[in-house]
Amino acid sequence: MTVSEVVEFTHNLIIESKNKKVAVDATLGNGHDSLLLAKNFEKVYGFDIQELAIRRSKKLLSNYQNVSVYLASNTLIDKYVKDEIDLVIFNLGFLPGSDRKVKTNANDTVSAITKIFPKLSNDGEIIIVCYLRHDNGIEFNQIVEYLSRNKFNYLIYDQFKFDKVIIVKK
Repeated sequence: MTVSEVVEFTHNLIIESKNKKVAVDATLGNGHDSLLLAKNFEKVYGFDIQELAIRRSKKLLSNYQNVSVYLASNTLIDKYVKDEIDLVIFNLGFLPGSDRKVKTNANDTVSAITKIFPKLSNDGEIIIVCYLRHDNGIEFNQIVEYLSRNKFNYLIYDQFKFDKVIIVKK
């Protein structure tokens, strides 16, 4: 399966989510996940550490008043989001069309999950899209090891050729 099939799969998960009040795009990127979230949730928070991602996303989301975008690490979500969260999406790797040396890493992703999980609503979910080619699966493996060690309720969808999707449920 291709990257576009992974995106379609995760976007279907977003559309089918149960509660639609508050969502977080933990890795804003170009804003495409946030755009879908804005169309389906009452309130959306987006985070990225790159100014280019913030500029691109703000342009794409300019017609949506229900989105707040932050130039900040997703490890700081707990400082910005005070609401109970229904859905979180992480789209790991690097920002397309930018410096590939700037990318997500397992330590930050695990830190963000640790801070987000207690804020999830009863049916809340965290969707983590892992592109194994960007780091040979190192980040994916470390995240799964953390989730297993801490007895999180999660599923791995691995029907994609080079990518995996992890769903963490409250």
